[in-house]
Amino acid sequence: ELAPEADGTRRLATPAGVILTTHDAPVRPGSRLAIRSEEVSLIDTGEAADGRVAGTVEHVEFRGSVTGYMVRTAAGAVRVDVWTAQQKRPCARGESVVLGMPRTAQIVEAG
Repeated sequence: ELAPEADGTRRLATPAGVILTTHDAPVRPGSRLAIRSEEVSLIDTGEAADGRVAGTVEHVEFRGSVTGYMVRTAAGAVRVDVWTAQQKRPCARGESVVLGMPRTAQIVEAG
């Protein structure tokens, strides 16, 4: 765990970059982050920074009002669900993207 931000938001170092969270559970060896797929934002340009993770789109699934993506990051696969109508354009398989990770990420123990 890194030094927190001024507002108390925790900064967690992961293989994919620094994730920000307001969750107060302790971080132990083997801990994981649980993130709701609809709370991850898909940013098709930009660089990874605190709270953002770079990845590559592995799978795209159009489900009407929602488009689902599986994005491979340095920390593993992340599922992202976005409202189809709110996307500037759909992302394609193999495309590099940046994910905006929510500060609501929950710390859970692996088990």
